[in-house]
Amino acid sequence: VNKAQDGASQIHAKGSRHTKTSQYWELPEDSETKSLAPLFKSHPKTTALSQTTGNSRFTDDEPIRPFTLHAAYVVIPTANSTFSGLDDTEAKAALGDDLVAVLQACDLKKSVYDFEANNAFKVPGHPATPEFSNEYVFLPAGTTSQYGSQPVGLVLATSYRLAL
Repeated sequence: VNKAQDGASQIHAKGSRHTKTSQYWELPEDSETKSLAPLFKSHPKTTALSQTTGNSRFTDDEPIRPFTLHAAYVVIPTANSTFSGLDDTEAKAALGDDLVAVLQACDLKKSVYDFEANNAFKVPGHPATPEFSNEYVFLPAGTTSQYGSQPVGLVLATSYRLAL
């Protein structure tokens, strides 16, 4: 056994969870981001081996259980566009009972997720303005989109194909 083969067998030993891969970031110099320094330290990628050898299990690897609901976002394609609302009458007519629901901002108790109140991590260099710290779960009708592909609703159906 040569050294390369011996090293490979050690790396691929059953149950091995460590590789020599790491990611590095430059440590920030300004005082505002120095407090975030643990975020900039290298960390070994402990899942690399199981992912590259096919041993990891992902959601798509699991069987679809009976009565599973499938969801797909409805998005507004462009930024700076006024959203007029969703009309789901054609979808209901085409899909019938296979269409479970089309959720929109008006269906939610609270349509804005307040990042300022709910997110302890502050992004350095960005002020806590309403445009930056608040994000719509679904863009309400009559509102201008902040970015392209912003979610305006969610389709729930009995299959993934139908939800799309």
